Amino acid sequence: MIFSYRYLPLNLYIVFCIFSFSILFIAPFDYKGINYLLLSTYLIFVVLFFSLGYIRGAKGTLMDYRCHQFSLNFAAKASFRNVHRTIYFLVICSGLYVTNLWFDVFISGNFNFELSKLGSNYIDYYQDYERGSANIDLTYVFNILLQSCLTLTLFIGVFYFKQMPIKMRIIFLLTIISYALINILISGKMKFIGDLVIILLVSSLFSLAHYRKSFNIKRIFIFVIFLFLLLMLFSEILSQRYISAGISVLNIFEKGHDLRQWDPDSFFFKFLGNDLGFAVGSFFGYFTNGLYGLSLSMEMPFEWTYFVGNSYSLSRFVEVIADVSIIEHTYPLRVGVETGWDMSKWHSLFAWLASDITFFGVLPLAFIFGHYYGKLWVLAVSFSNPYAGPLFSYLSLGLTFSLSNNQIMHGMAGIITFLVLIILYFLKPNRCKVFLSPCESK
Repeated sequence: MIFSYRYLPLNLYIVFCIFSFSILFIAPFDYKGINYLLLSTYLIFVVLFFSLGYIRGAKGTLMDYRCHQFSLNFAAKASFRNVHRTIYFLVICSGLYVTNLWFDVFISGNFNFELSKLGSNYIDYYQDYERGSANIDLTYVFNILLQSCLTLTLFIGVFYFKQMPIKMRIIFLLTIISYALINILISGKMKFIGDLVIILLVSSLFSLAHYRKSFNIKRIFIFVIFLFLLLMLFSEILSQRYISAGISVLNIFEKGHDLRQWDPDSFFFKFLGNDLGFAVGSFFGYFTNGLYGLSLSMEMPFEWTYFVGNSYSLSRFVEVIADVSIIEHTYPLRVGVETGWDMSKWHSLFAWLASDITFFGVLPLAFIFGHYYGKLWVLAVSFSNPYAGPLFSYLSLGLTFSLSNNQIMHGMAGIITFLVLIILYFLKPNRCKVFLSPCESK
């Protein structure tokens, strides 16, 4: 059955792609020169190849909790015993890292805990920021390693939260909540909050699949309310940013980007008002900006980037080490030079990948990715590999942002996290047959 728990992540991604593409038509803005036919055709093929790969990879036995509760509990505990030392190490290191961050915040005096100051805090935080201007020294490298450690803690810790001892749960929660507060209250950034929301949603999918819980009206209602509150939170933060920057729907034509034109007669403004309508519309831009960058990229010629152009940070690293020019040959950078839609406006993951293997080359890669994504889902639900769940969650984060940007491979911390999870996954053998469900084995 295509609508079974086995194919739940695939169905959600297809729905998400349809939703994101639909926003292009309902949002209160238009992109100049976007090629809807080319864009939609390419996305259909990408999703098709990904779906075929997923279906092929999602074979195997799914543990059925209703049939044999002991098997699932035993598998979960056995899986945790394989990773508990790693979790303890990560949680302690991350706790010390976040404690040091709070110490720096209070020592410097650069903190403001007023919710009404989120927008101004963000503007102040990035006021003198210049991409690629960081000094690469031991402190810089050590900070990246600590960020990677924190990210690993988040993804592995959430998956094994129920199996952790109570004291470790408390330290884990204090670490994650503290880091989230630093990101929101101190710098006004939404990235960590968005990542946290996605991993919690993926964790809820694991719970539903583990115990075969039904999608009743109550759960659907709670999910819709949660998404609505999340939309209002992000819209409020965005609204404060634009207010602090002196941007509103009244002057967006002067201060906005020339390639994105706002519609002042949109139902968004009539129904939500100017301020809220502008904030919600801006938030919807996160879903569509990358699609516009993808459309512009597909109309440009290919320039090879030595298999490292899929990531800005990886390209920069190779440029420094090998003294070669790579970044300027990637699609996002060339689109920025040619049209003005630069990298900061976001470009789809597919445009970054195509810089290395062409847009046609992305299609078989989507099949391969889908195959392993489906395989990881089956292994994670059955607790057959202790790191399948965290790796699946991390790939889900990248997949959620695939239409918008290269989320998990953009920064060096993300690359390190990805590589570590892959290594840990392959170091542990898959044990599907050990935990065969009696119901499915008949």
